[in-house]
Amino acid sequence: MQRLRNLKGWLRNLGVRIDNYPPIWGFILIYGLVALIICIVICSWPRNYHLATFFTSAVAAIAYPVFALLNRYFWVPKLEIFFNPNNHDLHTPTLTVINQQNGTAIKTHFIRVGVTNNGTGAAKHCIGEIQLIQRPDGCEAFSKEGKALLWTRSQDSIRISRKQIATLNVAISQEEVSATFGGKYSKQKDPLLKAWAATPEVIDTMGPKHRPQDGFCIGDFKIRVTVYSENAEPASKDFILKIKGKWDELSMEPCDEGA
Repeated sequence: MQRLRNLKGWLRNLGVRIDNYPPIWGFILIYGLVALIICIVICSWPRNYHLATFFTSAVAAIAYPVFALLNRYFWVPKLEIFFNPNNHDLHTPTLTVINQQNGTAIKTHFIRVGVTNNGTGAAKHCIGEIQLIQRPDGCEAFSKEGKALLWTRSQDSIRISRKQIATLNVAISQEEVSATFGGKYSKQKDPLLKAWAATPEVIDTMGPKHRPQDGFCIGDFKIRVTVYSENAEPASKDFILKIKGKWDELSMEPCDEGA
């Protein structure tokens, strides 16, 4: 076991992200296959060159499907979404960000969910999505197709290592930023859009005022947040996104099961 730990330390020194790989039994299997090949070569080479070559090729041929099966059925990531509205630093922070259009600083209130990988392998190419399930009466804002969300690392797609926690932006509201479209998007007395989904277009490129299709008017919206991965089952969770009159009152709470 100490030698296995030394090997992991040596790999870390080389820059290999060892935490992305399976637990210690995975290295035991690798050591076993390597030792088997070495034993076959040492025992067979002096006596029969062709036999040694045959056995080495056979072990190599068997090793590939074995690792493929392990990768498919044992080294499997498992994504889970969690949210705690009382953890303001992680889930509901208010930060000062730079406006991409004019370079000015603006206070922004974020709603974020955490995504953890409780499986045995790294989750590759993880993308987040928000979808509207139900909007309040009188509000026609926010289209119902799924929209990509931006991770807090300012990336559309990320890798989540085993036991790692990543943070996904869900919605934002900004001080002194709102958009009005008369009665076109809302039949309420206050037709302003007060919050926006945290899409790459809203945060990084176009800005909230140019994305009414990503905006929310006042009311409670039932939404679904889903995280997809290239090699893991999707993880989904429903929430109630609460948009009020003031920009810093944006909040979210988990949906009751079966609601």
